[in-house]
Amino acid sequence: MTGLVIAILVTVTILQFMADAVAVNESKISVENVRLADIGLISCDLMVTINFTNPTNRDLSIASATFDVFIADSYVGKSSLSHFSIPRNSSREQVISLTLLYSDIAYVVFEGITNRNFDIYISGEAQMYVFYELFTISVPFSISSTYS
Repeated sequence: MTGLVIAILVTVTILQFMADAVAVNESKISVENVRLADIGLISCDLMVTINFTNPTNRDLSIASATFDVFIADSYVGKSSLSHFSIPRNSSREQVISLTLLYSDIAYVVFEGITNRNFDIYISGEAQMYVFYELFTISVPFSISSTYS
């Protein structure tokens, strides 16, 4: 009897981990929108809307996401998000804001911003909770978009 209970517990645990792994693997991250705000003489604000999509029947819980942002292949900053969830079969948008000082960015980035035409690339890692939020796993991601 004890062996049967242990076998059932092990099976349920394995099934939970597998279901969480499938949900994490099927989730998608994309750049939904990029907009320039407050373009000034020495800096501008870049607002990036990132869409996290969960097409599975399991809720996802994100502990954190950290990422580096590149424009025209030049590093322009780092940002992060923390503690949000993506309900089953839904999407969640998160907006990050970066203040770009023209003196700190490459000339090609400045040209792209002033001409309002540039490629943006975001590379990072999300920490997602699994197995009833007892454990976290790291999921690397990279996304890109063109602003014009």
